[in-house]
Amino acid sequence: MHRERRASVEQVIDDFASVLFGCTQPNCESAIAYLKRTNGRWALVDYGTGLSPEDLVGYGFPADVARALVD
Repeated sequence: MHRERRASVEQVIDDFASVLFGCTQPNCESAIAYLKRTNGRWALVDYGTGLSPEDLVGYGFPADVARALVD
């Protein structure tokens, strides 16, 4: 079954961003994606519903940026 999602940029802080993948169908969960810009290109780092600032720090996000994107 195909589930339609709509992406919207939530926050951009320097070279880091959060994007909401909002599900538009019933019985479908929305999720937040975290991205990092390297050499002018955005790359997906991780996505899901249970990520913490500590998870993002483990991926190399600065602690203050990780907290701001998750909270």
